[in-house]
Amino acid sequence: MTVHVPPLPDAARAVEAAARRSPAEGRRLCAQREFVELLLACPNVGLREYRLPMLLDGSLAGGVATELRNDRGEVRALGAVDTGRGWRLDGHMAAMPNLPDDLFLVALPVALGPRFAFSVVMLGSDQDGLHRVPAADVRAHEAALRISGVFYRDDETLADDGPALLQGVAPSWRRLRRALALGQARHRPTNVLAG
Repeated sequence: MTVHVPPLPDAARAVEAAARRSPAEGRRLCAQREFVELLLACPNVGLREYRLPMLLDGSLAGGVATELRNDRGEVRALGAVDTGRGWRLDGHMAAMPNLPDDLFLVALPVALGPRFAFSVVMLGSDQDGLHRVPAADVRAHEAALRISGVFYRDDETLADDGPALLQGVAPSWRRLRRALALGQARHRPTNVLAG
């Protein structure tokens, strides 16, 4: 299956334009494209081919955990317990944009074993035990996550080697964030007269 992914320069221009209109809209679009960049760079081809069309047409939102997005390289991974048939995840992730109250995917750092510092896994809003906690900016669909006994299968792993995946997407993420910052800096709020 061939899916057309807009080139990164076009995506960056779209993020900047969105942020000029509305910083919240810019944050949502930036988060969506960051998630797309993770999928494009991940070794899980099946997951990429299945999820990418829905992310590109906007029928599914994608959020990236704040813990993965921090620029200092400090990643606090969720703990995981091996159940023999998969993993049980518990923990909390800080607020991030682009998690609406209906359909979304989220990329999270999880410690799945001693081989890598963390892996990057994908959870969906339909999974039992995944609770969205609305945060301050509702227009950016910002929410934190409470994760209580979520059952996770290995086939939902974007990358076993999380640090390598983040290193691979770092240049594109930096470009998107520069565009977001530029658009936000040029945003001019519209004054609405009370009548």
